Amino acid sequence: MAQKSKEEANKRLHELGQVYAELLNQVVPLRVKVADLEDAATASEAQQKKLEAQCVDQEQKLGRTEGELAAKTEAFLLLQAENGKLQADVSKLQVEKEFLDKQ
Repeated sequence: MAQKSKEEANKRLHELGQVYAELLNQVVPLRVKVADLEDAATASEAQQKKLEAQCVDQEQKLGRTEGELAAKTEAFLLLQAENGKLQADVSKLQVEKEFLDKQ
């Protein structure tokens, strides 16, 4: 009976050893996968930081461009007002010239 129990224990031990070996065979690919994912995460973080830096740079350029646009718009409006004054002066001078030509 002790011999039979020993054989059953050895059989069970052998089965558990096989299960353990199978689990180890599954662990190795999973560890490789985890390492690959960690590498990918590191690469993604580096890419994210690069993109964030580019975004900040673009925002700064946009701010400068908006400032330049505002300044040029203001200059344009001033020139437009000056042009309106000059057009009014031209109209006055044409009226005066016509008046003088008639005399």
